[in-house]
Amino acid sequence: MASTSAETSHPVVFTTQTAYPLPSQKFMIPTSWKRYQLSQLVNKALSLPKPLPFDFLVRGEILRGTLAEWCAEKGIGEEETLEIEYFESVMPPQKMSTLPHEDWVSSVSCQLPGYLFTASYDGTIRTFDYSQKLLHSAAIHTAPTTSICLVPSSSSSKHFIASASHDLTARLTTLSLPSDSSKPVESQTVTSLHLHTAPLASISANASGSHLLTASWDGLIGVWDTSIPASDEVPADEPAERKKRRRGPRARLAGRVDARGRGDAGGPPEPARRAERRPGRVGVDEEGQVGGRPGQVWERAIVDEVVDPER
Repeated sequence: MASTSAETSHPVVFTTQTAYPLPSQKFMIPTSWKRYQLSQLVNKALSLPKPLPFDFLVRGEILRGTLAEWCAEKGIGEEETLEIEYFESVMPPQKMSTLPHEDWVSSVSCQLPGYLFTASYDGTIRTFDYSQKLLHSAAIHTAPTTSICLVPSSSSSKHFIASASHDLTARLTTLSLPSDSSKPVESQTVTSLHLHTAPLASISANASGSHLLTASWDGLIGVWDTSIPASDEVPADEPAERKKRRRGPRARLAGRVDARGRGDAGGPPEPARRAERRPGRVGVDEEGQVGGRPGQVWERAIVDEVVDPER
């Protein structure tokens, strides 16, 4: 009479790439054992001062049930030696604390060691330290803030936070984090980026911090230079709502049409666009240049006239 799986054993050799190897020998393992019993065996054989949970890999598959179930599914005979690899289990995350906000949290940045930056639908960017203490909050936007990122900088105390919002703008804000905890954290919005005609969804900086990318529901991707030339400065005697510097993008991409107005290869050309100086947003001319000449940035221009290329 055939014995049941609870009464049979299977030859097993354990391997590992961890710092807890077992001697190279064969074990006879009851086929009714699951991950928990195998983990107990490894811990006992290693005589670890503190037990560690292990998972087990059999021929590239994590063992989820009993050894007997796996062998039956794969058609493995009782005399065939199995090589089982074990590795430390990844424990489920544990909740440590809660950071309360007045509205939905849309973005979190952990790029600066020791600090957390959050963006919320109340238009506010908040700064926390690792003890969950709120260090600073600033209302940067007039509509929900959808995305933030830290712009890499060589300064250890002054940092730049880029943010995108439903108010159709992206903004660059300086944040001073003094080494003396008794001094307050200070922030100042230094640049307002104008291009998009629909809410912005995302913003990101490159590794050197020299450029930003913005994405919007209008289908455009804006490429921005983070350096601020003097020509973009707004005089201090202008109205308060326009004192922030305004920047135009270095380039913009819309769908599958390039900056010169051409469509996909093989398809009919898209109409070129002519940029004119008018109050409003920043435009790109038919040569893909902002303001019409390389390096020139228009503070206020709008693309609104379609030119027939056949004319």
